[in-house]
Amino acid sequence: MARPTTWAMAYQTLGTLQYETWINASILNFHLLSQWYAVQGRMHVRYADLFSVIPSVSGGTHALPDAQEIQFFHQHHLFDSHPANPSVPIAFVVMQNSHFFVAVFDYWLNLAFILGRHIEHVPETPHPHYDPLHDDWNTWNGPFYWTCIASLHRFDAIDPTQVDVQVYNWSQNGFNCGPIASFVMESLMSGGLSGDGRPTIHIPPIPCGHRLHLRMLVMWDDTEAISEDILMDVENQSSGEQHATIVCELNVIGANCLCCQRGDDSSDVVNPDVHSDGDFPTDTEDEGEDHHLPLDATSQHLRDLLRHYPYGQQWKHFNRRFDEYEGGPVLESLHQDHNCNKIVEEPYYRPGRWTSFLDYGYRLLSSFNQMFYLGPPIRLSDHVLQVGVPANYQSSHQISDHVTGNYSLARQVPHPSRVHVDDVVILGASQMIKIGSSTSEHLMNTFVNGWHKDGCHICLDLDLDHKLVTPEELEVTVDINSLIWVTHSLQFNTLLPIYLGPIVEEKAPMHKHNHVYVDILVPQSEADSSAIRSCTEWLTMAFPLCGVPHTVFGSLSNAAGTMNVYICFPRMIHRDEMTHKRANRIPKEVLDFFWEHVLLPAIRAHADVSSAPYVSLTLKEVQFKA
Repeated sequence: MARPTTWAMAYQTLGTLQYETWINASILNFHLLSQWYAVQGRMHVRYADLFSVIPSVSGGTHALPDAQEIQFFHQHHLFDSHPANPSVPIAFVVMQNSHFFVAVFDYWLNLAFILGRHIEHVPETPHPHYDPLHDDWNTWNGPFYWTCIASLHRFDAIDPTQVDVQVYNWSQNGFNCGPIASFVMESLMSGGLSGDGRPTIHIPPIPCGHRLHLRMLVMWDDTEAISEDILMDVENQSSGEQHATIVCELNVIGANCLCCQRGDDSSDVVNPDVHSDGDFPTDTEDEGEDHHLPLDATSQHLRDLLRHYPYGQQWKHFNRRFDEYEGGPVLESLHQDHNCNKIVEEPYYRPGRWTSFLDYGYRLLSSFNQMFYLGPPIRLSDHVLQVGVPANYQSSHQISDHVTGNYSLARQVPHPSRVHVDDVVILGASQMIKIGSSTSEHLMNTFVNGWHKDGCHICLDLDLDHKLVTPEELEVTVDINSLIWVTHSLQFNTLLPIYLGPIVEEKAPMHKHNHVYVDILVPQSEADSSAIRSCTEWLTMAFPLCGVPHTVFGSLSNAAGTMNVYICFPRMIHRDEMTHKRANRIPKEVLDFFWEHVLLPAIRAHADVSSAPYVSLTLKEVQFKA
């Protein structure tokens, strides 16, 4: 497992463990090999490496493995310590036409089991189902696999035409075939074949795809302790979060999975690393139970809180109708080189920067505004005001030695001389208020200049006014100075006044970064958009809200304050051709078009009978009535 040829490609393709994504064969093979080597091959079935059993081609035809390939296969599959036994079935994964399925060969009873090769027009659950037209194993070179694997194990196999082939098929969704094949293989490793006389296959209920993806992702991250050092590593090293988004996405999908909530899904995922019945003892079996690393008080408290208050289930499901995802501009259109000599027949428009505000292909997901929803905590202590002082607090450290004179000028003498500071007076906050409340001159000298009435400098020590407070006397309050609400549909308990005309200003309303981000869906590439199975390369990026073109839409005022409502246009995200900065200020020409062709007709269509005669239809009417 330490060979880079085994794990390097699997690590590089870790992103294919995302939900609704075809998993890479390297990850599937590495996961099964890790289960195989964990118990040193002591399982009910032998596992054959996915890449070792792929038939090699020589001279245009399939060739059997040579002596060197057989020797490498024996070293790779622990034949020195566990020689091959014809009575033990051999299981492996076959990849054909981007589809994974499992095959089990029993050379002792001359049986072949084909599991999950067809996923359409088959039973919902694993069940023996044989179709002579579609389940013939000659269509995927099954007879050659029978001969090839027998050669790798040096078995005397019978002619493939005499093998009894049994097929088990069940309905699948098409993109979870890899994790499902891994689950079936693990169940065979743990339980083997069932039946005394004529063996049969028993496949337990298959869990949901998101659980299978998480199951395979565990082998890359088995950290249970949550400490400050781990959080710092995650924050400082970008590679530490390589699959954090995958884990977050799978957890969100699992929290909203209806099958899991109804209890339709199997709650037990087979783990061949653990055997409660003791059928396969290991060398470390006598070492006792596993002991996890001890946690400090902070980490233990944090883990207890996460277990007691689990994550919620309010993530929005993906809605294909939420935005126009198909047929839009592609990624290559963002970097097109304009040819000034090319003649293009287009209607004439007045030139200006407003012509660059068009649809560039950016879209939104239905959960684009859930940017802070139960995210992973990072450096909590830096964002929470602590009550009281820490346990190792010393009040003497709050005042510098240069003020108190508690330092020596001597060097290596038995009785050093101390420094006496007589031009500084240490006062508390209450004492400063008393001496500075007489006249304005005293106030200026006390709080601005820091002078005492006797001419000494004032050093403030807040510890002089400290008061011991019990937890019962504390009252926790929340002070919200500003609120930023990002949503797709506005919901207020009162009416929202809307501007009947555009507000044109020198700068965009949000011309400074307010540290608020939204998830923007990046346009597809031209190759992926035109593929037969498109929508497989959708990517999102965290985009600053101030960089999205926006304008003032309305305002809501009351006695507590004013709330400004802005409307954003994420499809028009681009950079200015001259300054190369984010163009977030929308020109007047575009705003006039939006108000006159979109907003004003919408107001007119929803106005009641009494207000309809007074509603303006054009901007000229709005300006005339103003």
